[in-house]
Amino acid sequence: QLDADEMIGVKASVVMIDDHMRSDPSDEPIELENGQRPHVSHMIESNVLPFIDVHFIMSDELFAHMSEPLRQERFIAWEVQEGAEEDIIAVGEEISSGEGYLFQAIDYIGFTINQMYGPVLFIGLFIGLVFFVSAGSFLYFRLYSDLDEDKKKFAAISKLGLTNKELKKVLTKQTAILFFAPILVALIHGAVALTALSNLFDYNLRLQSSIVLGCFLLIQIVYFLIVRFIYIRQVQEAL
Repeated sequence: QLDADEMIGVKASVVMIDDHMRSDPSDEPIELENGQRPHVSHMIESNVLPFIDVHFIMSDELFAHMSEPLRQERFIAWEVQEGAEEDIIAVGEEISSGEGYLFQAIDYIGFTINQMYGPVLFIGLFIGLVFFVSAGSFLYFRLYSDLDEDKKKFAAISKLGLTNKELKKVLTKQTAILFFAPILVALIHGAVALTALSNLFDYNLRLQSSIVLGCFLLIQIVYFLIVRFIYIRQVQEAL
């Protein structure tokens, strides 16, 4: 709802477009046929229309004084308020396949993108999980390569009065450093990379990033508890 002499500027919220590529409303002032130069009251961000450059919304009174346009384009946009997601996607697919006009349904476009990148995402996560398990196996075998030496070492220390509680504490710290030092570095690296990706695409990935990194951390904790239990038991058996 605009006043009779009001006009607002609209710019797309696209982070990947540098500011110097956006037109500034002050660089190209609009002059009407009656000589009036309407003032741009404020700027807003919107992606309703497929424009990257700044465009303007004006009242009907101001538009009536505009000169003949060089080109006219008509866009109709609406938002579905109710309806099942499957039905919205089906309707979007049906209308988008029509001939003689261009129609874009964001729900259907999102569905096709998910179908396109879903297998790639699955393969990427599967490969990442394989490497993650492999890294855990390397840590496991690295720990057990010193098992015989640790048995002799703790057997000698136990003769000096090392209690079972102190043994568990020492072995827990030793195992924790081996398991959580690499995963800590990986979590920091992943958080930085996902933050940069979030800023690049102007999309908040905090929830998705927390879920993915949290799952990897949870797997590592479970793996650590299992290895710790087995390792401590084998060392205790040698005492």
